[in-house]
Amino acid sequence: MVYGGVNYLALLIATVLGMASGALWYGFFRRPWQAAAGLTDQDIAGSNHAAKYALAALAKFVIAFCLAKLLRVLDAVSIYNAFAAALFLWLGFVLMPLLVNYRFQLKSWTLIRIDAGYWLLVLALQGLVIGFFG
Repeated sequence: MVYGGVNYLALLIATVLGMASGALWYGFFRRPWQAAAGLTDQDIAGSNHAAKYALAALAKFVIAFCLAKLLRVLDAVSIYNAFAAALFLWLGFVLMPLLVNYRFQLKSWTLIRIDAGYWLLVLALQGLVIGFFG
């Protein structure tokens, strides 16, 4: 299942893990996240869940694909390199923009910690999977 230097089985597993980790993460942090985001149960119940989950799955697939391609371009595909790259990408390209955007939007530190922690988990898991499958 390798095409263009990318293992698509790894991408599929990384996508599924990203989605599953979101269910667990936001299931555990549901109430504090909801409060920090200023959302009510009615807000959440009244939205189009299928479209949001489809978008989330697509986004996680694209993230995994970009991480895999970056590692392939750098000729650095290994568990260690993929995990380290995921951590550095999270620090520079996820955490920093979240900090800037959320603070200018006057969002709470709680929301930043919950959302940034989730993306750290996603990238770390995806890095491990991509590194493992090479």
